[in-house]
Amino acid sequence: MTRESNRRRALALVGPTGVGKTAIGIALAQRLGVEIISADSRQIYRLMDIGTAKPTHDEQEEVRHHLIDTIYPDETYSAGTYVRDVQEVLRSVVNDHRTPIIVGGAGLYIRALMGGLFQAPNIPPHVREQIRLEMESKGTAAMHEHLSHVDPEAGGRIHPNDQQRIGRALEVYETTGTNLTEWQRTSMPESPVLDLQVVGVRRERTELYARTDLRVHDMIKAGLVAEVEGLLSQGYTKETPGLRTFGYKQIVDHLAGDMSLSEAVADIQQQTRRYAKRQLTWFRHASPTQWLTLDHDSDPRNVCKEITARFLPDKSV
Repeated sequence: MTRESNRRRALALVGPTGVGKTAIGIALAQRLGVEIISADSRQIYRLMDIGTAKPTHDEQEEVRHHLIDTIYPDETYSAGTYVRDVQEVLRSVVNDHRTPIIVGGAGLYIRALMGGLFQAPNIPPHVREQIRLEMESKGTAAMHEHLSHVDPEAGGRIHPNDQQRIGRALEVYETTGTNLTEWQRTSMPESPVLDLQVVGVRRERTELYARTDLRVHDMIKAGLVAEVEGLLSQGYTKETPGLRTFGYKQIVDHLAGDMSLSEAVADIQQQTRRYAKRQLTWFRHASPTQWLTLDHDSDPRNVCKEITARFLPDKSV
């Protein structure tokens, strides 16, 4: 028996932010009688519920979710840590025929599960310190511009405000003389964790953007500003990794008096749309995704029936 055949089969439900993955994922998990492993790079943070559109308490009661509320906002989390955490979840699943489904939009996490993890080079402490000092003196925007020059592909997929990933990519370049993209292409990957079947859900672009715009307004009504105030009162700052993400960064700036609430909302909406576009591009090119386009009034239960009929005819994952 080959290593490939020994790997667990699993379904990954992916798609852009705001498309409706949470409701569909819950309905699909119920239909298949399985649990959910989140593949969301922001829902891992505790204390950050509203701005990350985290499944509600009731939704998590309906179906058990793993890898939500994993770390605090000032902690860092990598794709490697995610894979190890997924392996730990899988070890806790006794019945091999009840493998959880993966639900989320973090392409890097999905790729790590599918293609294995590339062995990152050992970064000397002096290189890490050098990049840290340059980040402080030159600023994140300048460092992202430098990254885009030495590694255009990484510069295109890493958000200009993602200080952590910009720094890691530049550390690899400074250490090896090879940019991160080329290093990942030529390095030997570790064995994939799961034999994933990736199903993506998407909507017509204008509808998707309308949904994300509305969701930002709903977050404000639900108390996003108060949520950020609470985080700041606990000692977290605008430099905290979790608060540097869109939705939180803008509210921090608003509370500091750097922008009005309406300006913050507009910027969150714009950054959310850009993120959704990057997610769609990622899944179109980086993984063998089978796509299902949703209608305006698609019912999650009907979507589940279509997914199982088209992609899981034996209803097994």
